[in-house]
Amino acid sequence: MEWFTPSDSSAVKRAGYDAGRRELHIVYEDDRESAYRRVPLTVFRHMREIVRSGQSVGQFVNWAVKPIYRDCREVDDNQD
Repeated sequence: MEWFTPSDSSAVKRAGYDAGRRELHIVYEDDRESAYRRVPLTVFRHMREIVRSGQSVGQFVNWAVKPIYRDCREVDDNQD
C-alpha cells in the first residue's frame, strides 16, 4: 500500500491506497482508519496533488470522497 502524510491537515493524519482492493484508506487525527471501497487510483492521486498545492485535504475528503464513495469500512488495528 502506498501512503502519504499531509503536513498541514488538522483532520487527516495520513492517507493510503490499496490498488489490489481499490481502497482509499484515511487515518484521521483521532486514529480512526476508514477504507473507502471501489475508489479509482485517480482519486488518490488527486488527493496528493491537493496536498502539494496547499489546499485542504479535509475539505477534499468531505466533498469528493465521503459523498461519492459511501461503501466504507472501519479498519480494525488487528486486521491486515
